[in-house]
Amino acid sequence: MSYSFAGNNSLVKSVTTAFLPARVFVPLCQENGVSCESVVVDGARVEEGQVIAEPQSSSDSFYGARIHSPIPGRVLGMKSCTFPNGKCGVALEIALAGEFSHIGKKPQEIDWKTFGKNSLLNRIGAHGVINTFSMREPTSLAEDIHAIMETTRPRDRQALSGAKIFVRLYDEDFSCQTDRVLANSQFDKIISAVQILCEIISPKEVVFAYAKNGGALIERLSGLKDEDDERFRFVAMNHRKFPCGTKHDIVERYKKNMRLSDSEREICEESLFVDCETLSALYDAVVYNIPVTRVNVSVSGDCLKSSAVLKVCVGTSFKSIAEELGLAKENIGKIIVNGNKNGFAVSSLETPVTKYVKSVEFVSHHDTADFSVAYCTGCGKCRASCPAQICPDMILSHISGVEVSAEFVRAAALCVECGLCNCVCPVKLPLFQSVKILKERQNGNK
Repeated sequence: MSYSFAGNNSLVKSVTTAFLPARVFVPLCQENGVSCESVVVDGARVEEGQVIAEPQSSSDSFYGARIHSPIPGRVLGMKSCTFPNGKCGVALEIALAGEFSHIGKKPQEIDWKTFGKNSLLNRIGAHGVINTFSMREPTSLAEDIHAIMETTRPRDRQALSGAKIFVRLYDEDFSCQTDRVLANSQFDKIISAVQILCEIISPKEVVFAYAKNGGALIERLSGLKDEDDERFRFVAMNHRKFPCGTKHDIVERYKKNMRLSDSEREICEESLFVDCETLSALYDAVVYNIPVTRVNVSVSGDCLKSSAVLKVCVGTSFKSIAEELGLAKENIGKIIVNGNKNGFAVSSLETPVTKYVKSVEFVSHHDTADFSVAYCTGCGKCRASCPAQICPDMILSHISGVEVSAEFVRAAALCVECGLCNCVCPVKLPLFQSVKILKERQNGNK
C-alpha cells in the first residue's frame, strides 16, 4: 500500500483501499432533499450490502436510492451528527462483526445484456447508486435516468429522439482528483458503464467532456474515436478556466463544436450528465451486483503526511481516514469537503463519509482565512464576476446579521451556483455558501 506525498502536486495514479473502520455512522440522508427511513432495529445483525434504509415518501421509494450497510455487524442505534454538507441529521451506528460479503472477495460478473431496460433501471436504484455529477446536489441516478426517459419520450414510442448522455472525465473542482484518477485507472470500466446507460436510454449522442491536459487519457479517447459508434462526440474543456465542469459549461462548448442553435436549457433538460464516480458505482451495481457501500475519496491537505485517493466505506469518520494518512491534529483549521471553490467546510473530525463525498482536504490554521464579513476588502470582484449580477458580499452581510436592502436579499434567488465569487475573493470569504443558504431558505428548504 503506497501513498503520494501531500506536497506532490502530480496526479495520483490509482485508488487505494482504505483501512476498514471498527464502527461506522451511516447518515440517513444520502441524496439531495431525500431522507430515508431505517428498516433495521437496534441490536439487529446486518450483513455487508444489506438494505438498512429506504426513501420515506412513496413517490421516492421506487426510483430513490436505497442505503446499504457498508460492513457486517450489529446495529447500535441512531446518533445525531453533522453531515459533510454542513447540515445536521441522524445516522445509523453499526459496529463491525462477522464476515464480509464483497470486500476481499473476487466479484462474479453478471451478463447485464440479458436484462431489460426496466430491470437495469430498477437494479441501479435498488443498489443505491447516486449521481454525483453535481457534488452540491447529489441525486438518485435511477431517478435522473427515469426523468430523462419521461422528458424525451416520443409520442410514437420509438427510440428516444433527443436524449444525450454527457460524460465528464475530469473533476468539477480542480482542487479534487477523484474523477481524473478514475478516468485514467478505470477507463474500460467507465466505458462499459456508458454502454449500460446507452442500453437503457438509447441516446442520440454520447458526449465525452475531457480536460485539455488529459495526457494519456486523450490517447485512450483517440482509440475510442476510431470505433464504429457514430453517437460518440468529444469535447475538450479548458481546465484553467473556472468554472468549467457544470452542465452549462460543457453544453456551451458542445454547442460551439457542433455549431448548434439549440438553447442550453433545452439540451440540459433532455440530457443525462454523469461523472466517473457515478459510472464506477453503476458498473459495480449492474455487473458485479455490489451495492454502493464504498466511495472513492481524494484525501489531501497540509495537515497530512501524505495524500491519496482512497476507497472508503460509507460512514467512516473523517478522523479515521486522516489518521490513516498521518494526521497532525493540533494544526487543523478547517476541513473542506468537495473542493475549495464551492464545496463545504466542516469542523468536526467525527463527520462521516457519505455517498456524495468525493474529496476531503485538511487545512491547517495558518492557511485558513477568517470568515468574518469584517474582513471583506470591498474590492468588488465578486460582483464583477457574477453572471447573475447579484452582490454576494451584501448577502454574506445579511447572513451575518447586518441589515441590508431587501433587493439584495431577494437577488439570491437568481444565483446560478457557478462559484465564481468564491474563486475571485482575495480573502476567501464563504460567499457562494452564504448565497446558497439564503437561496435554500427562500425555497423553503431548511
